[in-house]
Amino acid sequence: DVLYYPANHGVCKIRGIFDHAYVPVDANAGVNVDSYVPILYINLSDLHFEPSPGDKVEIECSLYRVISNQPDGNGSAALVLHKL
Repeated sequence: DVLYYPANHGVCKIRGIFDHAYVPVDANAGVNVDSYVPILYINLSDLHFEPSPGDKVEIECSLYRVISNQPDGNGSAALVLHKL
């Protein structure tokens, strides 16, 4: 379970799939560097509001800030996170 802390609502308990994959990032030098990018995949119907940058989530006793919400058009979204 995930605790979701929206900026202007109370806390919500939701389910999601947490992935902390490594992805290549261009370091502006033509060289790719592996970087850790945590992502939380959720069903948007679990929330009664739109996820927004600045919201926070608690996963496995760690706190993250939502950086971006990337809906897939089918009722799910990938939330790109930053560990606090």
